[in-house]
Amino acid sequence: MTEISEEARKKIRELETDNRKLEACFEPLFMEIGRHYYEKSADYETGMQEAAAKLDALRQQVHVNEKNILRLKGFRLCPNCEAVVEDEAVFCGECGTRAVAVPEADEYSVICGRCGAKNKRERRFCGICGQKLEEKASSAEQAQSGPASGEPGGMGIPENGQPLAVICPHCGTRLPADAVFCGECGGKL
Repeated sequence: MTEISEEARKKIRELETDNRKLEACFEPLFMEIGRHYYEKSADYETGMQEAAAKLDALRQQVHVNEKNILRLKGFRLCPNCEAVVEDEAVFCGECGTRAVAVPEADEYSVICGRCGAKNKRERRFCGICGQKLEEKASSAEQAQSGPASGEPGGMGIPENGQPLAVICPHCGTRLPADAVFCGECGGKL
């Protein structure tokens, strides 16, 4: 993890101060909800709902601030289970969900079939995991030619017989062949 800059530390202190101010507003709203419930005036349900909506908005802002604090510290939340993961992590250590999106290849790059990393087209091996890179047809070429016989969904099968990518059976997202969980829906493959 990289060192936190003084500017980031200042922003973290500001967000933490903001969160303390927001959290100080929780108790009066809880009391207002309780008062409405206890008194049960003609419009007590409306009063409870309004106070609850204010409380939800405050909690949401606290959550956003906490996510920003994590980001400034070099961390983020898993998109599936909201566990704290390092910024550089590709998969969540708690649930196995892919924490970063699978990049799309373009005319200048190729995607590693093992780890999903984007590499320059002229490379022979992946710069992240060392896997030998297979030259794949561009998306436009695949769309024109369609899947070749024996190729599941047009993913392509290299000489070793293993697919370069898999499709999540739950949501249809294209994933690296060695994915255990879908990075989009979190489903086990």
